[in-house]
Amino acid sequence: MIRDSRCVILQRDLIRTAITRAKERLLMVIPKSIACILIGYLLGNISPAFFFGKTKGYDIRKEGSGNVGATNVFLLVGKHAFFITAALGKR
Repeated sequence: MIRDSRCVILQRDLIRTAITRAKERLLMVIPKSIACILIGYLLGNISPAFFFGKTKGYDIRKEGSGNVGATNVFLLVGKHAFFITAALGKR
């Protein structure tokens, strides 16, 4: 009888320890996940075509065809910026 009660107590302690560790891990993962989501969202909203146009002094929306895309970057900025914009641009 004493042996059975010790096993039950040990099982309860193991379960409590496992739950506590799981909560601690979750509290460490959630802020990192939220930070990754926010950074990804912000970086995804940056248009590479607009960025390359601004670096060369063009407002890519008002010059050329007016389209913020790789072809307009090629016409106004050059082929290196075109390839990067085509690779990173939104489809």
